[in-house]
Amino acid sequence: ILSARSPVEAEPLFREALQARRRALGDDDPETLRSANGLAVALWDLGKMEETEALIREVWVKQPRVLGELHPRTLNSNHNYAALLQSLGKPKEAEGIMSRTLAQRREILGESHPDTLVTANQLGGILLDLGKSDEALRLYKHTLERRLATSGSSHGTMMALHNMGRALTNAGRPAEAEPYGRKAVGGFTALQGREGPFTVISATGLGRSLVDQGKFAEAVALLEPLENAGRRDFINDGRSWLAQLLTHLGRARAGLRDFSEGEEDLLEAVQIYAETPAPSPLQTANCMEALVSLYQTWESIDPGRNHRLEADKWSQRLEAFRDENPSKAGGSN
Repeated sequence: ILSARSPVEAEPLFREALQARRRALGDDDPETLRSANGLAVALWDLGKMEETEALIREVWVKQPRVLGELHPRTLNSNHNYAALLQSLGKPKEAEGIMSRTLAQRREILGESHPDTLVTANQLGGILLDLGKSDEALRLYKHTLERRLATSGSSHGTMMALHNMGRALTNAGRPAEAEPYGRKAVGGFTALQGREGPFTVISATGLGRSLVDQGKFAEAVALLEPLENAGRRDFINDGRSWLAQLLTHLGRARAGLRDFSEGEEDLLEAVQIYAETPAPSPLQTANCMEALVSLYQTWESIDPGRNHRLEADKWSQRLEAFRDENPSKAGGSN
Protein backbone atom coordinates (compact mmCIF):
# COMPACT_ATOMS: atom_id res chain seq x y z
CA ILE A 1 0.00 0.00 0.00
CA LEU A 2 2.76 2.44 0.95
CA SER A 3 4.53 1.91 -2.37
CA ALA A 4 1.42 3.09 -4.23
CA ARG A 5 0.03 5.73 -1.83
CA SER A 6 1.19 8.47 0.49
CA PRO A 7 1.28 7.76 4.25
CA VAL A 8 -1.80 9.97 4.68
CA GLU A 9 -3.75 7.80 2.23
CA ALA A 10 -2.26 4.55 3.51
CA GLU A 11 -3.02 5.08 7.21
CA PRO A 12 -6.82 4.49 7.09
CA LEU A 13 -6.35 1.46 4.82
CA PHE A 14 -3.88 -0.12 7.23
CA ARG A 15 -6.15 0.69 10.18
CA GLU A 16 -9.09 -0.98 8.50
CA ALA A 17 -7.01 -4.05 7.60
CA LEU A 18 -5.56 -4.32 11.11
CA GLN A 19 -8.96 -4.05 12.81
CA ALA A 20 -10.45 -6.66 10.46
CA ARG A 21 -7.58 -9.08 11.02
CA ARG A 22 -7.65 -8.64 14.80
CA ARG A 23 -11.35 -9.56 14.75
CA ALA A 24 -11.07 -12.45 12.29
CA LEU A 25 -7.64 -13.92 13.09
CA GLY A 26 -6.70 -12.70 16.55
CA ASP A 27 -3.94 -10.42 17.78
CA ASP A 28 -1.12 -12.93 17.32
CA ASP A 29 -1.77 -14.18 13.78
CA PRO A 30 1.14 -13.51 11.37
CA GLU A 31 -1.12 -11.56 9.02
CA THR A 32 -2.36 -9.38 11.89
CA LEU A 33 1.24 -8.60 12.80
CA ARG A 34 1.99 -7.81 9.16
CA SER A 35 -0.83 -5.23 9.15
CA ALA A 36 0.35 -3.81 12.47
CA ASN A 37 3.82 -3.33 11.03
CA GLY A 38 2.43 -1.65 7.90
CA LEU A 39 0.36 0.76 9.97
CA ALA A 40 3.39 1.52 12.15
CA VAL A 41 5.48 2.46 9.09
CA ALA A 42 2.75 4.80 7.83
CA LEU A 43 2.39 6.42 11.26
CA TRP A 44 6.16 6.83 11.56
CA ASP A 45 6.21 8.70 8.24
CA LEU A 46 3.47 10.95 9.62
CA GLY A 47 5.38 11.67 12.82
CA LYS A 48 2.84 9.94 15.09
CA MET A 49 5.54 8.44 17.26
CA GLU A 50 3.57 7.38 20.34
CA GLU A 51 1.32 5.03 18.38
CA THR A 52 4.21 3.98 16.16
CA GLU A 53 6.22 2.92 19.20
CA ALA A 54 3.34 0.87 20.64
CA LEU A 55 2.76 -1.01 17.38
CA ILE A 56 6.42 -1.68 16.59
CA ARG A 57 7.01 -2.92 20.12
CA GLU A 58 3.94 -5.20 19.89
CA VAL A 59 5.24 -6.75 16.67
CA TRP A 60 8.77 -7.05 18.08
CA VAL A 61 7.56 -8.91 21.18
CA LYS A 62 5.15 -11.27 19.38
CA GLN A 63 6.94 -12.04 16.12
CA PRO A 64 9.63 -14.43 17.50
CA ARG A 65 7.01 -16.47 19.33
CA VAL A 66 4.72 -16.66 16.30
CA LEU A 67 7.23 -17.14 13.47
CA GLY A 68 10.50 -18.09 15.17
CA GLU A 69 13.64 -16.20 16.10
CA LEU A 70 15.23 -16.34 12.64
CA HIS A 71 12.22 -15.86 10.38
CA PRO A 72 12.79 -12.99 7.90
CA ARG A 73 9.84 -11.05 9.31
CA THR A 74 11.19 -11.48 12.85
CA LEU A 75 14.54 -10.06 11.75
CA ASN A 76 12.70 -7.20 10.07
CA SER A 77 10.82 -6.43 13.29
CA ASN A 78 14.11 -6.51 15.22
CA HIS A 79 15.59 -4.03 12.76
CA ASN A 80 12.55 -1.75 12.98
CA TYR A 81 12.50 -1.80 16.78
CA ALA A 82 16.19 -0.90 16.99
CA ALA A 83 15.70 1.89 14.44
CA LEU A 84 12.79 3.18 16.53
CA LEU A 85 14.94 3.21 19.67
CA GLN A 86 17.57 5.19 17.78
CA SER A 87 14.99 7.73 16.62
CA LEU A 88 13.78 8.09 20.21
CA GLY A 89 17.28 9.02 21.37
CA LYS A 90 18.19 5.60 22.80
CA PRO A 91 21.18 4.54 20.68
CA LYS A 92 22.81 2.43 23.41
CA GLU A 93 19.69 0.23 23.64
CA ALA A 94 19.43 0.14 19.85
CA GLU A 95 23.04 -0.93 19.31
CA GLY A 96 22.73 -4.40 20.84
CA ILE A 97 19.54 -5.30 18.96
CA MET A 98 20.82 -3.99 15.63
CA SER A 99 24.20 -5.73 16.06
CA ARG A 100 22.48 -9.07 16.68
CA THR A 101 20.18 -8.52 13.71
CA LEU A 102 23.14 -7.77 11.46
CA ALA A 103 24.95 -10.94 12.59
CA GLN A 104 21.81 -13.03 11.98
CA ARG A 105 21.16 -11.52 8.55
CA ARG A 106 24.78 -12.09 7.54
CA GLU A 107 24.51 -15.73 8.59
CA ILE A 108 21.13 -16.41 6.96
CA LEU A 109 21.09 -14.07 3.96
CA GLY A 110 24.77 -13.45 3.27
CA GLU A 111 27.02 -10.40 3.39
CA SER A 112 25.70 -8.79 0.20
CA HIS A 113 21.94 -9.28 0.57
CA PRO A 114 20.05 -5.95 0.42
CA ASP A 115 18.46 -6.52 3.85
CA THR A 116 21.89 -7.20 5.36
CA LEU A 117 23.27 -3.99 3.88
CA VAL A 118 20.27 -1.96 5.10
CA THR A 119 20.86 -3.21 8.65
CA ALA A 120 24.60 -2.50 8.36
CA ASN A 121 23.78 1.04 7.26
CA GLN A 122 21.42 1.56 10.20
CA LEU A 123 23.94 0.18 12.68
CA GLY A 124 26.54 2.59 11.32
CA GLY A 125 24.22 5.49 12.12
CA ILE A 126 23.71 4.19 15.65
CA LEU A 127 27.47 3.94 16.14
CA LEU A 128 27.86 7.55 14.98
CA ASP A 129 25.19 8.61 17.48
CA LEU A 130 27.26 6.91 20.19
CA GLY A 131 30.40 8.73 19.09
CA LYS A 132 31.99 5.52 17.76
CA SER A 133 33.20 7.07 14.50
CA ASP A 134 36.00 4.57 13.83
CA GLU A 135 33.67 1.58 14.20
CA ALA A 136 31.07 3.25 12.00
CA LEU A 137 33.71 4.05 9.39
CA ARG A 138 34.85 0.41 9.17
CA LEU A 139 31.27 -0.79 8.82
CA TYR A 140 30.38 1.84 6.21
CA LYS A 141 33.52 1.05 4.19
CA HIS A 142 32.61 -2.64 4.11
CA THR A 143 29.01 -1.80 3.15
CA LEU A 144 30.13 0.54 0.37
CA GLU A 145 32.39 -2.13 -1.10
CA ARG A 146 29.46 -4.57 -1.16
CA ARG A 147 27.12 -1.99 -2.68
CA LEU A 148 29.58 -1.09 -5.45
CA ALA A 149 30.05 -4.77 -6.26
CA THR A 150 26.35 -5.66 -6.36
CA SER A 151 24.17 -2.57 -6.79
CA GLY A 152 25.90 -0.19 -9.20
CA SER A 153 24.53 3.35 -9.10
CA SER A 154 21.49 2.46 -6.99
CA HIS A 155 19.94 4.43 -4.15
CA GLY A 156 21.67 2.09 -1.69
CA THR A 157 25.08 2.77 -3.24
CA MET A 158 24.56 6.52 -3.09
CA MET A 159 23.49 6.25 0.55
CA ALA A 160 26.64 4.23 1.28
CA LEU A 161 28.76 6.98 -0.31
CA HIS A 162 26.95 9.60 1.77
CA ASN A 163 27.51 7.59 4.93
CA MET A 164 31.23 7.20 4.23
CA GLY A 165 31.49 10.95 3.91
CA ARG A 166 29.51 11.48 7.10
CA ALA A 167 31.70 9.05 9.08
CA LEU A 168 34.92 10.60 7.78
CA THR A 169 33.71 14.08 8.69
CA ASN A 170 32.77 12.85 12.16
CA ALA A 171 36.27 11.42 12.49
CA GLY A 172 37.75 14.86 11.78
CA ARG A 173 38.72 14.04 8.16
CA PRO A 174 36.50 16.38 6.09
CA ALA A 175 38.92 16.65 3.15
CA GLU A 176 38.73 12.86 2.72
CA ALA A 177 34.95 13.01 3.14
CA GLU A 178 34.40 15.58 0.38
CA PRO A 179 34.84 13.26 -2.67
CA TYR A 180 32.36 10.76 -1.23
CA GLY A 181 29.88 13.55 -0.60
CA ARG A 182 30.25 14.90 -4.14
CA LYS A 183 29.66 11.44 -5.64
CA ALA A 184 26.57 10.97 -3.44
CA VAL A 185 25.11 14.34 -4.42
CA GLY A 186 25.75 13.65 -8.11
CA GLY A 187 24.22 10.18 -7.88
CA PHE A 188 21.12 11.29 -6.02
CA THR A 189 20.66 14.22 -8.42
CA ALA A 190 20.62 11.71 -11.30
CA LEU A 191 18.15 9.48 -9.42
CA GLN A 192 15.83 12.09 -7.86
CA GLY A 193 16.58 15.47 -9.40
CA ARG A 194 18.27 18.56 -8.00
CA GLU A 195 15.76 19.00 -5.14
CA GLY A 196 14.99 15.37 -4.30
CA PRO A 197 14.92 14.62 -0.55
CA PHE A 198 18.03 12.43 -0.60
CA THR A 199 19.81 14.93 -2.84
CA VAL A 200 19.22 17.51 -0.11
CA ILE A 201 20.32 15.10 2.64
CA SER A 202 23.54 14.22 0.84
CA ALA A 203 24.19 17.89 0.00
CA THR A 204 23.82 18.72 3.70
CA GLY A 205 26.53 16.18 4.50
CA LEU A 206 28.77 17.56 1.76
CA GLY A 207 28.09 21.10 2.97
CA ARG A 208 29.22 20.16 6.45
CA SER A 209 32.51 18.76 5.15
CA LEU A 210 33.06 21.97 3.16
CA VAL A 211 32.40 24.15 6.22
CA ASP A 212 34.76 22.05 8.32
CA GLN A 213 37.47 22.78 5.73
CA GLY A 214 36.72 26.52 5.74
CA LYS A 215 35.19 26.44 2.24
CA PHE A 216 32.36 28.70 3.33
CA ALA A 217 31.42 30.23 -0.05
CA GLU A 218 31.17 26.77 -1.66
CA ALA A 219 28.98 25.57 1.19
CA VAL A 220 26.60 28.53 0.89
CA ALA A 221 26.41 28.10 -2.90
CA LEU A 222 25.53 24.42 -2.38
CA LEU A 223 23.04 24.69 0.49
CA GLU A 224 21.25 28.00 -0.03
CA PRO A 225 19.37 26.88 -3.20
CA LEU A 226 18.16 23.75 -1.37
CA GLU A 227 16.65 25.47 1.67
CA ASN A 228 13.14 25.72 0.20
CA ALA A 229 13.19 22.06 -0.83
CA GLY A 230 14.20 21.13 2.71
CA ARG A 231 11.34 23.16 4.15
CA ARG A 232 8.92 21.49 1.75
CA ASP A 233 10.03 17.89 2.25
CA PHE A 234 11.34 17.64 5.81
CA ILE A 235 8.23 17.73 7.96
CA ASN A 236 7.05 15.87 11.06
CA ASP A 237 9.74 13.39 12.16
CA GLY A 238 12.02 14.56 9.33
CA ARG A 239 12.43 18.14 10.55
CA SER A 240 15.78 17.30 12.10
CA TRP A 241 17.14 17.09 8.53
CA LEU A 242 16.05 20.69 7.98
CA ALA A 243 17.75 21.65 11.24
CA GLN A 244 20.98 20.05 10.03
CA LEU A 245 20.83 21.93 6.73
CA LEU A 246 20.21 25.23 8.56
CA THR A 247 23.02 24.52 11.03
CA HIS A 248 25.65 24.09 8.34
CA LEU A 249 24.25 26.90 6.21
CA GLY A 250 24.37 29.15 9.28
CA ARG A 251 27.95 28.08 10.05
CA ALA A 252 28.96 28.83 6.45
CA ARG A 253 27.32 32.26 6.49
CA ALA A 254 29.00 33.09 9.79
CA GLY A 255 32.31 32.04 8.23
CA LEU A 256 31.68 34.62 5.48
CA ARG A 257 30.92 37.23 8.20
CA ASP A 258 27.25 37.28 7.22
CA PHE A 259 26.40 37.15 10.91
CA SER A 260 22.75 38.25 10.78
CA GLU A 261 21.78 35.56 8.25
CA GLY A 262 23.86 32.95 10.05
CA GLU A 263 22.28 33.86 13.38
CA GLU A 264 18.79 33.46 11.91
CA ASP A 265 19.63 30.02 10.50
CA LEU A 266 21.17 28.74 13.73
CA LEU A 267 18.43 30.08 16.00
CA GLU A 268 15.80 28.39 13.82
CA ALA A 269 17.78 25.14 13.82
CA VAL A 270 18.11 25.04 17.61
CA GLN A 271 14.38 25.75 17.91
CA ILE A 272 13.58 22.84 15.58
CA TYR A 273 15.73 20.55 17.71
CA ALA A 274 13.88 21.76 20.82
CA GLU A 275 10.54 20.89 19.20
CA THR A 276 11.65 17.51 17.76
CA PRO A 277 10.88 14.35 19.75
CA ALA A 278 14.19 12.85 20.95
CA PRO A 279 16.55 15.00 18.85
CA SER A 280 20.18 13.99 18.47
CA PRO A 281 22.09 15.44 21.45
CA LEU A 282 25.23 15.66 19.32
CA GLN A 283 23.51 17.70 16.61
CA THR A 284 21.78 19.93 19.16
CA ALA A 285 25.06 20.59 20.99
CA ASN A 286 26.88 21.31 17.73
CA CYS A 287 24.22 23.85 16.76
CA MET A 288 24.52 25.60 20.14
CA GLU A 289 28.32 25.55 19.82
CA ALA A 290 28.02 27.20 16.40
CA LEU A 291 25.90 29.96 17.95
CA VAL A 292 28.52 30.57 20.65
CA SER A 293 31.24 30.79 18.00
CA LEU A 294 29.15 33.14 15.83
CA TYR A 295 28.52 35.60 18.67
CA GLN A 296 32.14 35.51 19.84
CA THR A 297 33.43 36.26 16.35
CA TRP A 298 30.76 38.91 15.81
CA GLU A 299 31.79 40.62 19.06
CA SER A 300 35.45 40.64 18.03
CA ILE A 301 34.58 42.37 14.73
CA ASP A 302 31.75 44.64 15.91
CA PRO A 303 32.10 45.09 19.69
CA GLY A 304 29.66 46.72 22.07
CA ARG A 305 26.39 45.43 20.60
CA ASN A 306 25.50 42.71 23.13
CA HIS A 307 27.10 39.92 21.11
CA ARG A 308 29.24 38.98 24.11
CA LEU A 309 26.11 38.67 26.25
CA GLU A 310 24.55 36.37 23.66
CA ALA A 311 27.73 34.31 23.49
CA ASP A 312 27.76 33.93 27.27
CA LYS A 313 24.06 33.02 27.33
CA TRP A 314 24.44 30.28 24.74
CA SER A 315 27.65 29.05 26.32
CA GLN A 316 25.77 28.56 29.59
CA ARG A 317 22.91 26.81 27.80
CA LEU A 318 25.39 24.55 26.03
CA GLU A 319 27.11 23.67 29.30
CA ALA A 320 23.76 22.87 30.93
CA PHE A 321 22.70 20.77 27.94
CA ARG A 322 25.91 18.77 28.06
CA ASP A 323 25.46 18.22 31.79
CA GLU A 324 22.01 16.78 31.03
CA ASN A 325 23.42 14.59 28.22
CA PRO A 326 26.91 13.72 29.46
CA SER A 327 27.53 10.70 27.22
CA LYS A 328 25.75 11.99 24.12
CA ALA A 329 26.56 15.67 23.55
CA GLY A 330 30.31 15.86 23.57
CA GLY A 331 31.29 14.69 20.09
CA SER A 332 30.57 15.65 16.50
CA ASN A 333 27.67 14.69 14.28
